[in-house]
Amino acid sequence: MKPSSTDKQKPAYGMASNCIYMSMRAWRECKSVLAIALGLVVCGVGGSLLDLFVVPAVLEAVGRGIRPGGLIRLILLFTLSMVLVQALRAYLAQNIILGRVRIRSGLSADVHSTFCRTSYPNIESPDYIQKMEKACKCLNTNYSAGEAIWNTMTDLITNFISFVIYLSLLAQAKPWMVLLCTALCAVGYFAGERIRS
Repeated sequence: MKPSSTDKQKPAYGMASNCIYMSMRAWRECKSVLAIALGLVVCGVGGSLLDLFVVPAVLEAVGRGIRPGGLIRLILLFTLSMVLVQALRAYLAQNIILGRVRIRSGLSADVHSTFCRTSYPNIESPDYIQKMEKACKCLNTNYSAGEAIWNTMTDLITNFISFVIYLSLLAQAKPWMVLLCTALCAVGYFAGERIRS
């Protein structure tokens, strides 16, 4: 049986509604989660940009005939910037855990409250029991779906912003470079898929 067009739209709608729900829940219960997640996105984009510009900056400095001392200072500046961005990202990643646990605990309490208030026929319904077990499993640990959604959201936003920046940089390049980059990315993707399978 072929899925209908509404079935194809459900996963994207479900993901968007889950992200909106968790963001609103964080806004009500623990605003620091949103602030730290924004900091993680900024650090991720900053790290990507530093990785992108370090080689061209060093090569340009060498091409201009910069003195060895100036070249060493430039390399140390990029290295220090990368270390600081990664250290800040690691610090934020550790500090966001407490807020995430607080939100997950609230969700767990809601699931428990729903179970306690449900009508008696639901307690014997296999469908209801299966849904309750699934809800509990999603909130069991720090690595389950109730908290993993934050990593997914920050990674998606970071990758989207980085992608837009890369596209704006590629728009200034010559068309053959864009085609070459696209071909190399496609080769890398398909090679990675073949290795994973």
